[in-house]
Amino acid sequence: MMEQKAIQTKKTTLKEAFLTNKYRRTKSHTYKNSCRTGANKLEEYLRLEKNLTLEQAQAMLIENKNLDPLVLLDEYLTFLRTWTRKNGKSFTNGAIRTYMILAKELLRFMGCKIYDEDFRQKIKLPPKEEVEEELLTKETINQVLRNSPPKLQTVILMFCSSAMRIGELVQLKLGDFDFSTNPVTVNLRKSVVKGKIHPRKTQLTTEATKALKDYLARKGLDYSNPRHQEKFLFLQTHEERLANYERILENEKLYPQYRDGIIKDKIPKLQAQLKNLTEEERYNLSVDATKNSFETLLERTVDAIPELSKKNENNRRNIHFHAFRYFFKTQVTDAFNGDFAEALMGHKSVRLLYYKQNDRKRLEHYRKVEPALTISDFAKVEKNIEQVTENYQDMKEQLKNLQEQFNILLAQTRPQKA
Repeated sequence: MMEQKAIQTKKTTLKEAFLTNKYRRTKSHTYKNSCRTGANKLEEYLRLEKNLTLEQAQAMLIENKNLDPLVLLDEYLTFLRTWTRKNGKSFTNGAIRTYMILAKELLRFMGCKIYDEDFRQKIKLPPKEEVEEELLTKETINQVLRNSPPKLQTVILMFCSSAMRIGELVQLKLGDFDFSTNPVTVNLRKSVVKGKIHPRKTQLTTEATKALKDYLARKGLDYSNPRHQEKFLFLQTHEERLANYERILENEKLYPQYRDGIIKDKIPKLQAQLKNLTEEERYNLSVDATKNSFETLLERTVDAIPELSKKNENNRRNIHFHAFRYFFKTQVTDAFNGDFAEALMGHKSVRLLYYKQNDRKRLEHYRKVEPALTISDFAKVEKNIEQVTENYQDMKEQLKNLQEQFNILLAQTRPQKA
């Protein structure tokens, strides 16, 4: 559907109105910043190639109709294909596709009528690049865990055993966990899952549960205390971050290299946001900040180990939080079936509703795949599984032989017919 034509004031530029619209829909500052990058690139093209601002281009597109939006987009595509970045490299196909989609959305926001069929006929976007990512092994994950601080260890084990997305994990509250079930159940609220449509349930392995309980003890959280149920596990509010900075400043020996930055940058920025942003905006900003903090921590941990700091063809690290979801999907599919994996991951599945409503079966099936998701001592666990499987096969063969012998004896003891 065509976006409603932007209504601007003297204080709000066309670009800022577009970004506000995007943020209002997604509630994500990260996505808003991605849209800002796309809008900046279109602005750059208009300035360099057309000597126009966004507002002037809007007048030509909508009022004077001296500019065809599809022609503009086609020329913009050529501009992106020939653009060379500061590092001397060209844009990847994925980056070009993203820039083009954002440009189309911005033009629609400006009031242009751009129909998808016309866009596909006129604009030939570069094909999607299929980059094969190296699947993580338990050996690799174990190596990452050995070199990670305790908090990151806990997060990685929770990712590997539950297939949560990072945006879901950072918003977890203590009350979202049901420690009375075996295995422990994580109740992901509708407000935190991707799409914000349906709540979801997933599980934690015994290994991840132990790490989580240790983390809670260090943090002073008691999962049996009703007053702690609304407390976030990882998220810090603006007030909590300010209090943390003040505690650091009280002790001159703590982080001396960061004190100037805290005083001149961190504290004033948080105070300004407390004053100028709504509670919802501050919350979403905290979610993005916590995600970025974890991603930076993982990157630093991996980069410190040369053999783990490999990158794919698209220059993305092999080890990232989404790779743990790939690990989960592979392990659960191999150990049980793909539908069960998809249901716990929150993907569309023919069994999604079944596993959502049938707690007993979900827990029962998860216990079957738990050994495949257990990272520490995995060699010992898998050896035990192999031994149990071999013993089962031996017992099955022995039972078969006994059955055959029994049938022979039974036949011999039957009276012969005259």
